[in-house]
Amino acid sequence: MLLWKQIAEHKYASVFKNPVKDSKAKSYSICIKSSTDLMQIRRKIEAGLIKNGPTLHRELLHLFQNAMMYNSSSSEVYRMAFEMQRDVNEQVADFIGTRMIIQAGALS
Repeated sequence: MLLWKQIAEHKYASVFKNPVKDSKAKSYSICIKSSTDLMQIRRKIEAGLIKNGPTLHRELLHLFQNAMMYNSSSSEVYRMAFEMQRDVNEQVADFIGTRMIIQAGALS
C-alpha cells in the first residue's frame, strides 16, 4: 500500500483517480473494454488481489495505456498519462530494487 500511496500523490494522480464516464469522454466505454482507475486499483490491493510490486505495476500500466489509447497524442491527458507512467516506472523499479536488497540482506 505504501507504493500506491506514493503514486496517488503524483501531481497528475487526480486525473486518474476515478472511473472515466462516457458523459465526460464520449464513447469511452466502447473504445476501452477494460477500464481501471487509481481507486479501483486501491480496492484490489485492499481485497488482496494485488499483492506485490510487479502486479501493481501491471495494473498501473493498464491504466496509462487506456488513457493513451483513448486520447490523442496531442492532448493534455495523453501527456499527463505518459509523464506519470514514466515516473511510476521509476518508483516501481526503486521499490522492487529496495525489496530485493532487503531480501538479500535477510538471506545473508
